[in-house]
Amino acid sequence: MAFEPFETDEHGRVSAKELRRIFCESGGAAFNAEEFEEMLEDLGISNDGHIAMQELRNHTSFQT
Repeated sequence: MAFEPFETDEHGRVSAKELRRIFCESGGAAFNAEEFEEMLEDLGISNDGHIAMQELRNHTSFQT
């Protein structure tokens, strides 16, 4: 999966809101709501609702 389209902040993080939009609310939803919430729990969202892109890239959901 290509991660470049994600809007990251200056610290290389993406918001959980942006991920939800891409993975659950797009026409070809990759995750259902429950799967997405499980992934967020695994990733460990920061207090401000962001996830480090490196953690997302390394998550088992995206390993081939």
